[in-house]
Amino acid sequence: AEVVAQAHRPLDELAAEAALAITARVSDRDLPPIGSYIAAVLTTEASAAVAQVLGPFAASWNVLADHVTLVHSHAYMQHKDKWNELWKREGETVTVRPTGVLRNGVGGAATADERLPALCAVACSVELAGRNIDALVASGEPHITVATGVGVKAYKAGPSVTEARALDLLEAVPPELAELEATLTVVEH
Repeated sequence: AEVVAQAHRPLDELAAEAALAITARVSDRDLPPIGSYIAAVLTTEASAAVAQVLGPFAASWNVLADHVTLVHSHAYMQHKDKWNELWKREGETVTVRPTGVLRNGVGGAATADERLPALCAVACSVELAGRNIDALVASGEPHITVATGVGVKAYKAGPSVTEARALDLLEAVPPELAELEATLTVVEH
C-alpha cells in the first residue's frame, strides 16, 4: 500500500524533493561566485611599473596593467580541476615573469600591424611556490592586458599575443619588468 501511495504523489512534490537532494550534494561553497575569475593580481608597485615602463598611452586608452587572468567562473565546469587547484591556493604569492611585449598602436612602438587591435599586452609565465603553473591558465596564453585603444576590449589581448608571437612581433621585455610580484586572488564583479 505504501509503494502505491508513493507512486501517486504529485509530480511537483517529487520534483521539489529531487531538487533538495541535488542541492544538498552541491553546496554554494563548492561553486565559484558568478562572474568571478581567478587571477594573479599584481602588487600596486608592479602594476604601476608595467604601465609606466610600457607607456605612455593616449588619454583615450584604457590602462589596466593589473593582473593575469587564470580561469573564469563561466567556464567552471570545463576547467573545474584548474579552478579548484587555484582556489585552494588563494592568497598565495606568485611570480609573473614577462616573456615578450606587444605594443601595437602605442606611441613610439616598434610594432604597428593592422592585423592586430590597438593594445599593449605582456606575454608571461606564472610561478607558484617555484612551480610553473602556465598549464592552469584556461586560455592557454598567460598575459597581462596593459592597455587597450578606443573600442578595443581587454579579452582581445590573449589572442593578439598569440598572433603577434606567430608574426614575430613581440618585443623584448625591458629589464626592469623581468619579475613581477602578484597574489592569487578570486576577483568578483
